[in-house]
Amino acid sequence: MAKHSSMKTDNKDDSLNQSNGFSIEELALLVEAEIRGKSKSKVYSIKPLAEASEKDLTFFAPTNKKSYGELLETAKISNAGAILISEYNENISSTQLVVKDPFAALIRISQQLNLKPKQKKGVHPTAVIGDGVSLPEEISIGAYAVIGDGVSIGKNTTIYPHATLYEGVLVGENCTIHSHAVLRENLKVGNFCIIQNGSVVGSDGFGYIPHPERGHLHIPHIGSLELADEVEIGANSAIDRGTLGMTTIGRQTKIDNLVQIGHNNQIGERTLVCGQVGVGGSCEIGSDVVLAGCVGVADHIKIDSKVRTAGMTGVSRNLSHEKSNTNTDYAGLPPVNVADWRRQAACLIKLPSLFKQFRSALKRIEKLEKSA
Repeated sequence: MAKHSSMKTDNKDDSLNQSNGFSIEELALLVEAEIRGKSKSKVYSIKPLAEASEKDLTFFAPTNKKSYGELLETAKISNAGAILISEYNENISSTQLVVKDPFAALIRISQQLNLKPKQKKGVHPTAVIGDGVSLPEEISIGAYAVIGDGVSIGKNTTIYPHATLYEGVLVGENCTIHSHAVLRENLKVGNFCIIQNGSVVGSDGFGYIPHPERGHLHIPHIGSLELADEVEIGANSAIDRGTLGMTTIGRQTKIDNLVQIGHNNQIGERTLVCGQVGVGGSCEIGSDVVLAGCVGVADHIKIDSKVRTAGMTGVSRNLSHEKSNTNTDYAGLPPVNVADWRRQAACLIKLPSLFKQFRSALKRIEKLEKSA
């Protein structure tokens, strides 16, 4: 077994201490906001506008005129300790942190305040560490985690309890691998990646060949898988390894919960794959693509960069990007330009009425033919 450090009892880091609260001045400095109200008071957590109390930070960022009016009425009666807002509003009595983009500021604050529980540094005594494992001093491996032979893990990476890394896995720096996630053999994970609970990364693909006597014979998947930097994998998702070559996920691509990505897929950078999407094998998906919820992509499909698909789209053909547009949107089965799909949907709604009119017209024609 490889040598490793025992779990440390302290948990010091550079984040602000939540138990002592966060002063308005600290938060304003963090996001370069102007304080309008009580600068010396403290907040202890982040809550939605309607739920925030005097000990909470919240934000005011309406998305349209209708939501602006509703949110403003809520903000007027709010007891929030502080509200992130884009413009000062004299009708709001709570302390206001005026900042250009309140929602972006909220994300920045939530990242720095470290509101989520952190695992202690070091390796828990119940963790199983294989032979030839490379572990830095700055690491956290939780209870009953299993680290296979020849695994290499970068500094400041956190492996939560019951996670499993098969042999030969390479994990970069500042990664987070949550409980019950499984990383299969000989795959590579970049820096700053997050793999949520229950995901299986690098599993065998759905590959079989028919046999007259033995049914479907499984094809060995001896390829690998590579996640670039800042990739995030949602809970209970499955990403298959390559059959012979590689499955690759590009930098800053985000994959939601309950997603299936088949073997030998090549996915570009900054692509968003939403919940319950299924992608067949050997697809080429570009950068800045959006696959909305429940989209299905058939095998061997090519989707150009900056293509977006509406929810429930069935991608049965290659989707190209129209160069004249910033993004090109598709919807339906088979997929068509989203403007055409909306017209089709409008016609479909009218179809029962049109059919009734058609039958009535046929009857009138029959009467005219008989009278003639």
